[in-house]
Amino acid sequence: MENNKFQDIINRKMQNKTLNKDEIFFIISGYLKDTLTENLMISFLKSIAEKGMNNDEIYFLTKAMQELGETLDLSELGTVADKHSTGGVSDSTTLLIVPIVASLGVKILKMSGKSLGFTGGTADKILCFKGLKNNIEIEKAIEITKQTNGCFITQSNKIAPADKKIYELRDRIGLIENIPLIASSIISKKLASGSDIIILDVKFGDGAFMKNKKDAEKLANIMVDILKKEGKKTCAVLTSMQEPLGDFIGDELEILESILILKGLRKNNLLILSEFLSALIVEKAKDIPFNQALLQVQKSIKSGKAFEKLKEIIKAQGGDLTLFDKDLKSFKSIVIKAKTDGFVKEIKTKKLGFLTRHHKEKYACFAGVEIKTRVGKKLRQSNKIIKLFFNIKDFKKLNDKELTEIIKNYEKCFVISENNVKQKYKLIEKIIN
Repeated sequence: MENNKFQDIINRKMQNKTLNKDEIFFIISGYLKDTLTENLMISFLKSIAEKGMNNDEIYFLTKAMQELGETLDLSELGTVADKHSTGGVSDSTTLLIVPIVASLGVKILKMSGKSLGFTGGTADKILCFKGLKNNIEIEKAIEITKQTNGCFITQSNKIAPADKKIYELRDRIGLIENIPLIASSIISKKLASGSDIIILDVKFGDGAFMKNKKDAEKLANIMVDILKKEGKKTCAVLTSMQEPLGDFIGDELEILESILILKGLRKNNLLILSEFLSALIVEKAKDIPFNQALLQVQKSIKSGKAFEKLKEIIKAQGGDLTLFDKDLKSFKSIVIKAKTDGFVKEIKTKKLGFLTRHHKEKYACFAGVEIKTRVGKKLRQSNKIIKLFFNIKDFKKLNDKELTEIIKNYEKCFVISENNVKQKYKLIEKIIN
């Protein structure tokens, strides 16, 4: 009987008819309770991909995934902030934003995800601090946030469990890049996380799930509308992912880059975007003008307050602090240089992300890479384009053939043109309120 009802709802969507709240809740509840088979759920997801969903349907789907699980009660903390990035290569903004805003007296309890496809995940990166626990009970997270103003946590099995189950299925059947499914997945978790301020970083370009600005803007508008409907202080920032955001790719290297930035030893697009997003959070939390919030953010970094705050949060979560003193010179490094004169026409960002993840999984000694050039930059033969990093202890296990293959793979990620190339994109394209 239930199977017939499930099939009827799926058929209605396949006929491009609008589903109501009860129908969508019935489907999601059924899959969560295993009364809806995986094959029928695949049919439902494919019907969404083929026919789309209107804003009401996306809202009902989001609420179903939120309400068929727990919603955290953070009221004892007062106003709490959160942020979300739709994912990109070398996107370590969370590692900077949490200590920055926490150092300014704004509470931020950051629920982060693991690495997905070619993008890195904060939940993986933060575990580079040995002993750190981010899979913790909410009571412990609240205690840490009271103590330090900041905490890094992962999604528990009780938070949007339907989303977690559906996402794993979407990943298996290749249905990640779909606007209604992305919006409902992200916002169901954000609503369940219980925060009052939610800032969205919606990326587009080769190194993002949204390939063009138009789709990114559509996704951002949908998510902002849902959050506003739920009474959240929010906005979305459209940002370019045509090239890696930071200079490093690889979990431990990205942690070290974040530390260097907070020490004031490195300035790049990762810093610029992190300052911008932090200022948006501070603006909304303190109800002050954006420019004033940005000055507070920059002062926190310059004074070292944000750096010390990160150490405080890591220690409170049980993490070892020795990584704060680790030097890049502790790795074996190999520089890849340009073979011809010219201009950097393109950096294949998605490929860089996939390659780094693949090589880290295949070779125990591989730590990641540092990007040494950028789109539009003029190159002379023998100028550096990328640097490879290896753990010294295991590097000797890598033979010459394997190393040559790694080098060739990375060389293909950089397209060099004889003609002058002008950079055709901005880092921050638009703010959607």
